[in-house]
This record gives sequence, structure tokens and C-alpha cells, in this order.
Amino acid sequence: GRIINVIGEPIDERGPIPTEHFSAVHAEAPDFVEMSVEQEILVTGIKVVDLLAPYSKGGKIGLFGGAGVGKTV
Repeated sequence: GRIINVIGEPIDERGPIPTEHFSAVHAEAPDFVEMSVEQEILVTGIKVVDLLAPYSKGGKIGLFGGAGVGKTV
């Protein structure tokens, strides 16, 4: 891998990064009609969560639990 600063300039003294395409970090949000309306399930790997309370991909969730119960998988 390469090391770059916050504006995308290489700082690892290995020269410029060869690329054909650049994308702006601060870009306009896509139009509403361009967004996907398909819902996908986020597979967490926690069997009980995937079965009883599946999460949709791209949304926000809160997962509460005690220490040592497998929240981080």
C-alpha cells in the first residue's frame, strides 16, 4: 500500500501515484432517482441477530449487549 495525506498526495517518498481517474472527496450527493431502492440484508455472522432481527444494509443500528456476549464478530 501507499501512504497519502488527507488531500490524496503521496507522502511515502515513492513518487506520484499512477492513475487514470480521480474522484473528488467532497462530491454532490446522487439524485434520489439514482439511489437503489432494493433492500439487502446485512449478514452479521451472529446467528440469533441474523435470524430474529436482521439489519438492512446501509442503515443505522444500535446493538446493545453485555461484555463477552459476542457483539464483535
